[in-house]
Amino acid sequence: VDKIAGSETALLDELDRRLHAAVKDHMLADVPVGAFLSGGNDSSLITAMAARRPPRLAVRHTRPATG
Repeated sequence: VDKIAGSETALLDELDRRLHAAVKDHMLADVPVGAFLSGGNDSSLITAMAARRPPRLAVRHTRPATG
């Protein structure tokens, strides 16, 4: 991993750019793309980024299994 230097704003901009690039790369598919959320901040962030770009995520809500 390359080290980057700069102001806090520059570092946040670079993080945002890299995250969006990774999400874009992983959205390439010939079938609908979905995501499972663990409830953590990381899966929520990545899913929110993916939901904002085409092709949009197919959103389905499920209930947790009981028993």
